[in-house]
Amino acid sequence: MSIDIVDTTKSALGSLNTDTGRKVIGLLALLQIISVASTFALEAEQLALAAIGGTSYIITSLLGIIITLGVLRSFDTDQMERSQYTSNLLWPITRFFGAQTTTVILATLVSLIGLIPLGIAGAIGAAGLGMGIGGMTGASGITAAIGAILGIIGIGLGVGIFAYIYATLVISLPMIASDNRRVFEALDLSIQRTKDNRLRIIASIITTILPIIGLGLLGGTLVLILSFVYEPLAAATGLAGYFLISAAFTAAYLSLLTELNQRLPEA
Repeated sequence: MSIDIVDTTKSALGSLNTDTGRKVIGLLALLQIISVASTFALEAEQLALAAIGGTSYIITSLLGIIITLGVLRSFDTDQMERSQYTSNLLWPITRFFGAQTTTVILATLVSLIGLIPLGIAGAIGAAGLGMGIGGMTGASGITAAIGAILGIIGIGLGVGIFAYIYATLVISLPMIASDNRRVFEALDLSIQRTKDNRLRIIASIITTILPIIGLGLLGGTLVLILSFVYEPLAAATGLAGYFLISAAFTAAYLSLLTELNQRLPEA
């Protein structure tokens, strides 16, 4: 059964405008603030402050996984409860990290196939450069054009393969968080459940995050205009906007994963 891209996107974005969605965005924005503060402290020249920042960074990273698990559970039940963020964490954290790492590494390795035309493009480009030096200007131009085309194909192929593999394995994450699946069980089920829907999943991810990116660009433009009027206010507004847009982006993505987990057919 094919998923409806438009309906899935509308539902994923609509969940942000609920009580649960607003609380999730607030929680993720708070995490962003703590993470940024930890990064600045980590880069400080004072040894004590840097040590505190390093410790905070590690804690924040772990907290990020815990909150991600809790957010997936909150969107799954449409309720935000303390137990979702405090109970049954140890194994899900380990499994979540394992599934995410496996997905990214596998997608990256397979997408390296795109390096083949890139390598050919480099060789052709070098040959074109040699022709140019040798005075064969016309041949050099043609060779350079072929190299550029192959380079674009290589980049597109690499990105496309990465997206396809990622879409194949991505719902393993909500299955671990909400259904308490083991790592390879979740990955195997994700492969089976996403069959015939992977291109739709990629399209759903794009259509879900594009409106958030659009809001970010609009907000950035308004902040830029405001900076000509009163720079301190523009800086404060821009920082607050960054945290909110970043939180909304993450919330929309996690909401979409929940929607996909609920809509895709069972294996």
